[in-house]
Amino acid sequence: MASNVIPDSKHPNNAAHCATCDNIKSVSDLSLDQTAHELGCSRDTVRRMIARGELKAYRVGKRLIRIRRRDLERAMRPVTRVDLVTAGGDSA
Repeated sequence: MASNVIPDSKHPNNAAHCATCDNIKSVSDLSLDQTAHELGCSRDTVRRMIARGELKAYRVGKRLIRIRRRDLERAMRPVTRVDLVTAGGDSA
């Protein structure tokens, strides 16, 4: 783990931030790693989200994949009680 990154259990969106977070906030197009960092998940999870159509991404050249910040923000939506019940989660 890079020295400028804090453990996932304490990240993201806590009061403490890392240098990576400060750099990401100024970027409009994110890499897979930056997107994973923002979501607090793995790069593979971001790839699966793209494959399922949950997150829009585009390719630059043959290898580079980018996610627009606005598309990331659109993909993140509040969880509702209906979401929890249909997913088999807590219904309290």
